[in-house]
Amino acid sequence: MACLLFPYIGYIFQDFKLINEMTVMDNINILRIEGIDISTAGELLEKLEISGQKNKKIKHLSGARSREWPSPGRW
Repeated sequence: MACLLFPYIGYIFQDFKLINEMTVMDNINILRIEGIDISTAGELLEKLEISGQKNKKIKHLSGARSREWPSPGRW
């Protein structure tokens, strides 16, 4: 029965391993090292309405705002 009700299961991580001393864009750029295509990063930041904070350091953002930054799974 559970198979019919919940065909897809996802995960939500509480700690995104962002580097507090780096800016949002610096954290996103690290994904390139991992081989992740970040070409749509700007567009995603716009959709999330957080592009105005892309040059802020993570440590200067509230916990709620830092959870909005794109994780690799959202690319």
